[in-house]
Amino acid sequence: MSFSFWLAIFCVTSSTNGLPLLEKNADLRNPFVGFYVFPHGGVTLDPASMNYSSEPAFKKGSQEKSIQLHDAMQQAADDLMKSKPDRIIFSTPHGFHLTDNHVIVSTPTVYGTAGWIWSNFTAEFDIDMDLSGILNAELQSANNHVDLMTLGVGHETLPLLWAEVIPWYFIRKAAIKAGLPLPPALYIGQPTNVNIDNLRNIGRDISKVALLRKEFADRKIAVVISGDLSHYHSNDKNSPYPYSLVSKVFDEFVVNWAKMDMNAETEDASSKEILEKAGGIQNEAGHCGYTGFAMLHGMLEELVHQDWRFKSHFYTYQVPTYFGMMVSSWLPDVSSS
Repeated sequence: MSFSFWLAIFCVTSSTNGLPLLEKNADLRNPFVGFYVFPHGGVTLDPASMNYSSEPAFKKGSQEKSIQLHDAMQQAADDLMKSKPDRIIFSTPHGFHLTDNHVIVSTPTVYGTAGWIWSNFTAEFDIDMDLSGILNAELQSANNHVDLMTLGVGHETLPLLWAEVIPWYFIRKAAIKAGLPLPPALYIGQPTNVNIDNLRNIGRDISKVALLRKEFADRKIAVVISGDLSHYHSNDKNSPYPYSLVSKVFDEFVVNWAKMDMNAETEDASSKEILEKAGGIQNEAGHCGYTGFAMLHGMLEELVHQDWRFKSHFYTYQVPTYFGMMVSSWLPDVSSS
């Protein structure tokens, strides 16, 4: 039965902004084993060995901050694989994308390099085309702005770029270390334009699909969001972007959000940080991660409405050059179950 059919059966209630939430149901099972935010700056890949001094806005302390990010990303990837997910919902703003719609990729395999001086860093992973098709159909039936994308007859390997390769490079290392297969993915490309209500709504609907469709509910699913924070931190003459005081303020709001647990008691405060405060200035911040963060927040909101609780695990936030990067996650709070 389709997600839209189940929505007709389940009573729904409205949140403060009118977006539908599923009525509480004790029979629902949470298939999500963790929600992760990974940055995608190339300086995180091998900062202890490579000379990054020619990178824009590189300064004293840049290497040390990059090493902290590298170590945090590897720890987060290790933690992700410890949960033994069999699918990863992955989202990025820099890969396949449209202006206003989300893109769900439908192809067997994707492969690419991190490019530039990092072209020897690669990533390859499989796409679960069946689940991708189900997710696309259900999100469209719920009137979300989403399109399914393929190439040719649908059997070609599509290319990846740095914003996909860098998180998956760490995840693949963690999978090898753990002796586990690399999970297939559902790839969601973020739109260029920011519509906070649409982002929040599609996040909620992704969680609904995972809760109501057996094909998702019977799995262990991790969510990985690739995204960086404001790019306006540096007044160095080599910085590709202008300096702005907004950069620090925006990043503080996002970091505050990432450090908060997600549960019924914290939901309003969490929403205020990411949707109101950060959302209110995101147009001025020069970010490349807000779309994924707002979508992720919607996913967590839907799950919190079922009385599940998630603990924040904040690894680090650094500005090694001209843009902010953070590594964070939310994991199910087993102490409350």
